[in-house]
Amino acid sequence: MRTVVVLGDSVGFGVGDEDHEHPHKGVGGFLHQALVDFTSYFNYSRPGARMREVFEVQLPQALDHQPDVVVLIAGGNDVLRQNFDPTDIYWSMYGTITTLRGRGIEVLTMKLHDPNKKIRLPKRLARLLHQRVETLNLIIDDVSGLLGAKCLDVREINIAYDKAMWHVDRMHPSRFGYHVLAQHFAELLSGHGHQVRDVTAPIVRPRSRRENVQWMMRMGLPWFLKRCKDLFPGVGYLLVLETSKDVARAVRKRRNKSAAPDLSRQPWRRPMSTSPDTRPETPLDIAA
Repeated sequence: MRTVVVLGDSVGFGVGDEDHEHPHKGVGGFLHQALVDFTSYFNYSRPGARMREVFEVQLPQALDHQPDVVVLIAGGNDVLRQNFDPTDIYWSMYGTITTLRGRGIEVLTMKLHDPNKKIRLPKRLARLLHQRVETLNLIIDDVSGLLGAKCLDVREINIAYDKAMWHVDRMHPSRFGYHVLAQHFAELLSGHGHQVRDVTAPIVRPRSRRENVQWMMRMGLPWFLKRCKDLFPGVGYLLVLETSKDVARAVRKRRNKSAAPDLSRQPWRRPMSTSPDTRPETPLDIAA
């Protein structure tokens, strides 16, 4: 009997997969179907979980089942929080994977996509989010490579930013998107002692515009208001910080432009006499 366990946040949990007919949702459900001879599946992911919670809370629960494969998808909530701490993320992830690999457990990890390609944000906020995602992905890549975990880079999937891949909130994969992720995870495991099989892709009915608005009012807005208390103060502070940096750069640039030009450093410019009959004694050598 073999077991697969999923640890992480809302993406690991399966938020965005709205198929209520099947008990197992998201990437873990599809991956479990694709792994031959795997009879047990457990998912300890939780929406809102951060990397430290994975290490301190979810990992001990996973170890109780002596899993053969663990899927770790986390870090997105760390990126969105005020107290973003790359050092804490690094060591929490390091501790999680070290513990699992020390018991001979195969570990799968996943980098984040570029959210700016799916959500239009103010320039400064988009830049800040990009910097944080890049930092997180460097951590995931470094720890995975160091400890022998197999890492899936979502950005390298050729349909990663197709509309069908994403839920209406544009933050979580759709049911079809989870199926695609599970296929790529299965490919990482195939040829490494695990037999995999094809799983039929789900039929996804496109949402109408009215259904999208209804979902955002019923589900998206409450989530947004819930996170405002934690997210807005931090975002406001960071936006002020980014704005101050932009202002400082603009001031330095303006000062540099207003400074008198140093003709000695511009060989292509030579002072000319005010007399119209005066000409340079030698041709002007621009290449000099």
